[in-house]
Amino acid sequence: MDSEVVSLDFDPLGILDLERSYKLFSIEKLNRLEFGYEAKMKIFKNFEFICYIRRQDDTIKIFEPNGKFKIFINISKNKIIKINYDGLSSLKDVLLSRITSLIRTYGKYIANGKKSAICKNIFKPYVENTKDIRGFTCPLAEISLIKILENMNVGEKVEVLSDCVASTKVFPTIAKELGFVSQAYNMGDYISYVFLRIKSHKISNVDISFDSYEQIGLSLLKFSKIEKIEEYENFNDEILLYNKENITIGSPEGRGWFLISHGYSKPREIRLEYKGKTLFNDDALSALNGEKGKFKIFRLVPLN
Repeated sequence: MDSEVVSLDFDPLGILDLERSYKLFSIEKLNRLEFGYEAKMKIFKNFEFICYIRRQDDTIKIFEPNGKFKIFINISKNKIIKINYDGLSSLKDVLLSRITSLIRTYGKYIANGKKSAICKNIFKPYVENTKDIRGFTCPLAEISLIKILENMNVGEKVEVLSDCVASTKVFPTIAKELGFVSQAYNMGDYISYVFLRIKSHKISNVDISFDSYEQIGLSLLKFSKIEKIEEYENFNDEILLYNKENITIGSPEGRGWFLISHGYSKPREIRLEYKGKTLFNDDALSALNGEKGKFKIFRLVPLN
């Protein structure tokens, strides 16, 4: 029997509650029986086993009914978990590494009884290629994402980490238009996006509109070059004037408000999010005129 010892920085006894902790053992589904539980252990897509799992004192026992493996997980008060494995050698490394990784990453949330969204991410796939754009706000976050995705080939996968407020509303639209499927995982103070390119796709002609976040995402695909960044302390209408077709985006640090406009020499469409309301055009300008405090203005133009 092979063993692996996991040292932890938290009290793991809460993990003994199987109905709360079963995902830590790579169990996807759990069905109660008289003597324990029937479970589906999932390691990778299309790589899964039906098994039985039960608790006996301070040990969790997992059995594959055809004898492929037995796993005994002993949980002690001294922040130590010992995992004993008996079974096919070809499965040992993948099973032990999977379970130990899940316990190290998510065990403290389960043990502390937190119904955190983080715990729902246990089956998030591992992606070797990771890009971290945390700290980037709009439009830097969206432009960075576009650059990342445009350089990928069909079949390639990337994980992008972002804490941009609007990313969950805009990133999926950008990804879909570029030929990607995507999945978002709430990691607490940021979002992990996994993107897989399934087809090559040229950006189609889109009507510039700010009616929805989806339309904003499509518009940024066309205006994906930041030509100029300016700083101001007082807002007025003239700030939105520019000498060529552009999208202008403005926001202070902390995002007390968010403005986006499109036009040629003068703005044709304006959208403002301000004090919990969404305002357009003249209403947006009336609400923001005279607003004081430092803010940045981004001038976006077509890439070509």
